Amino acid sequence: MNNLLARIPLVRFLIPFVIGIVFAYLFKIQIGIPGFVFVIFSIVLLLIFQRKLLQHSLKYVGLDGVIISFAFLFLGIGCTSINSNNNNLNLVDCSKKTNALQVQLLNNAIVKEKSVKLAVEVLSWRDSLTWKRSNEKMLVYLKREPGSEKLKYGDVVLICASPTAIDGPQNPEEFDYRKWLDRQGIHAQVYAVRDEWKIISRENGNWFKAAALDLRSYFFNKLQSYGMSGTSFGVAAALLLGASDQLDPGTIQSYAASGTLHVLSVSGMHVALVYVVLLKLLLPFEKRRWGKWLSIFLQLTFLWFYATLTGLCPSVMRSVTMLSVVIAGRAFNRNAHLLNSLAASAFILLIVDPMLLFDIGFQLSYLAVVGIVMLQPKLESIWEPNQNTFHGKVLSHLWTLISVTVVAQIFTFPLGLYYFNQFPTYFLLSNLVVIPLSTIVMYAGLFLLIISPFKIIAVPFAHVFQFLVDLLNECVVLVEHLPFAVLTSAKWGFLELVLIYLGIGLLIFYLLKRYNLLLHLGLSVFFLLIVSVGCGVRKKLQNREIVIFNLKHASGIVVINGADHVLFADTTLLKRKGEIDFHILPLLKASGMELDKICSLQDTGIFKNNFVHQGRNFMMACGKKIAIVGRNFNANTYTTCDILLLKDNANVNLSDLLLLMKPTLVVVDGSDSKWKIQKWLACCKTSAIDFYDITKHGALIITP
Repeated sequence: MNNLLARIPLVRFLIPFVIGIVFAYLFKIQIGIPGFVFVIFSIVLLLIFQRKLLQHSLKYVGLDGVIISFAFLFLGIGCTSINSNNNNLNLVDCSKKTNALQVQLLNNAIVKEKSVKLAVEVLSWRDSLTWKRSNEKMLVYLKREPGSEKLKYGDVVLICASPTAIDGPQNPEEFDYRKWLDRQGIHAQVYAVRDEWKIISRENGNWFKAAALDLRSYFFNKLQSYGMSGTSFGVAAALLLGASDQLDPGTIQSYAASGTLHVLSVSGMHVALVYVVLLKLLLPFEKRRWGKWLSIFLQLTFLWFYATLTGLCPSVMRSVTMLSVVIAGRAFNRNAHLLNSLAASAFILLIVDPMLLFDIGFQLSYLAVVGIVMLQPKLESIWEPNQNTFHGKVLSHLWTLISVTVVAQIFTFPLGLYYFNQFPTYFLLSNLVVIPLSTIVMYAGLFLLIISPFKIIAVPFAHVFQFLVDLLNECVVLVEHLPFAVLTSAKWGFLELVLIYLGIGLLIFYLLKRYNLLLHLGLSVFFLLIVSVGCGVRKKLQNREIVIFNLKHASGIVVINGADHVLFADTTLLKRKGEIDFHILPLLKASGMELDKICSLQDTGIFKNNFVHQGRNFMMACGKKIAIVGRNFNANTYTTCDILLLKDNANVNLSDLLLLMKPTLVVVDGSDSKWKIQKWLACCKTSAIDFYDITKHGALIITP
């Protein structure tokens, strides 16, 4: 163990560095550059002082390691603080009116169905008094039209509209888009129509990034010119060029359910595939004088060219940086431990952008690679097929693929449970089919891009490539529709995530070192994990609540009774599956449930089971009676109630209704217009009855 730790010093220093980043982010520590320099200078003085103490007494041996660890802890805090300060120069005050913004595009425009999305940097902004310089990142949404679709990286645009703060999640367990953007340094957004913006200048960005994005757009257009569209184009663009924004939600769900979502994210696996081809092609150089250095130069050149091909996609940049450090480490020190090289690449990436630590792709990439480096050789050595026969070579390659897949899944499935509350049951089967097939698709796609200038060859080969992409999609869909393809679990907390990784780590070190103490500690940790998960499941089974969701132009109510549920929704909402998946399904998945019981609020019949009773214009659950008053409400069917839900801009006299129904709480939702809500609010204030506006305060949770 000590020998291993001695060979991976950067891993030991990476741990306090990461802790420093987390600490600075959670507690919003701001120390600035002068304070950071002072802390590091003080630590250097401590190290010098400690060396002096060692000359007089050996009892201070090891103190230098503690001091260095604290140095890296403060380095993590300092990098995070400085990064935060650099993104906080004269932030736009969203609470006040802003007359104008001068912004520069950070990427090419992303064209949506009805709008154009821009990621920009605010160069300056004007309030009622003066212009102020800034470097804040912001999202801009423009109405889709020919002019807005052609906006490109580096363009400077003047926008005469006021930005607004980005809202947090409005429904329980909903994806926190605000937090996700906050980690990217984005805190505000602005909407503008045609008369509220104009282009000031073109192409003022970095020429290299502009060239990379132009190259990516060129290959986009080439794929589309070959007749690729829909799912085939989305998968091809994601596989080859890292354009995940071209994927539709259904395709993403299919790949996630089969355990092969990583295939659609250009990352370590894809870069490694390119690297394998480079190694084969450059192998002859290794045998010549200076050939090793020429080979390394060409490897790095081609890897970074591939990164350029994808438009300097962040996930590819991360993977290419990782592999570049590994190549350099092997070049200068052939005995360097691979974990040390991985730690060095992580240092480089996190010093440049500490918020990468919270990126799911970053976490999955490094965990998978660390698992493969540490455990895969041990697992593969359990069985060694005879390499002297063709049958044995096939089995050997198959066993290598199985061992890599199993180890990568062991190290990444806890994150899947933590973030997505699901586990793909057939991950091994799907990866055995999809990884080889996606490898062929990727090589075929790269070859197609290379020969694209030669139309006479490229056009026929494009049909072969599309067939391969369609075959890949069919295999994924086939696995998705197998029985029990996905196991849904109740929401895992951070404590469960730490316990499972601690347990896995202890058991792995036991397998490597055979210390019985590690086995006992690992089993103890898994026992604590079982207890913690069991307590969470017990709490979920006792849960009884009604949730009225915040939805646009629709109403949705979920009644939960332990492990059972019913969704009551407008018929218009039931046709918008994407909104249900985003706003409602996360709550059910957090409780370990899938959406399988649905009723329409427009039904005139009666629905009744052991925990909810729905009739015409009313609902009873959790000991509460809710009157549901919509556009077609019949005043003759009124009944007294605890809660009155007004929806669809109900055409009623609320004062009379309050006297008849005697509710203690009036609720309005996203199906109501703002002027109606204001009118009803005034009425409730006059009648001294509590009023809850879901569009303003978020979903309403009602418990017994």
